[in-house]
Amino acid sequence: MSIYTSAEETRICKDCSVAKNITEFVKHKTSRGGHTHRCKVCSRQVGKQYYADNKDDLNAKTREYYKTHPETKQVKRVYREKLKDERPEYVMWMRAKHRSTQRNQEFTIDITDIVIPTICPILGITLVANKRQMDNSPSLDRIDSTLGYVPGNVIVISWRANRLKNNATIEELEKICDFYRKL
Repeated sequence: MSIYTSAEETRICKDCSVAKNITEFVKHKTSRGGHTHRCKVCSRQVGKQYYADNKDDLNAKTREYYKTHPETKQVKRVYREKLKDERPEYVMWMRAKHRSTQRNQEFTIDITDIVIPTICPILGITLVANKRQMDNSPSLDRIDSTLGYVPGNVIVISWRANRLKNNATIEELEKICDFYRKL
């Protein structure tokens, strides 16, 4: 049985035996048709199983590599610092993606959904992308904290404003304001 079907637009996965669109297969230069014989889902499962079976050996090899190539860590560190300086939107996007994965929240925003203004829309302070978090650092805020990182639910504000807001509701913030206005 051939793994190819009509016009090479679909292919049958070797593992799950399901006919899928060619885009569901990993690209591979030397494979026939330019894609692997295993779909992305099956490839991911095989990779996870391989890591689970060989975790200790793989981690030992990684530790050994970093011992014999200490400059690699320095190169990665320099690249991360450069990325923070040149593309703060990308760094914010990556961190938000990581948080959403940890919290099992929806994540559908794109880097273009993150627009860093020059002034915080809440506090009116100038935003500066620093190497570490400061009160005037830009921070990605979910407008409705119960929703995930979805378009229309994110805005960039200052880190201080985001900390003040945290996960409070509008009613709770109004109660705080009313309380201090009465004093």
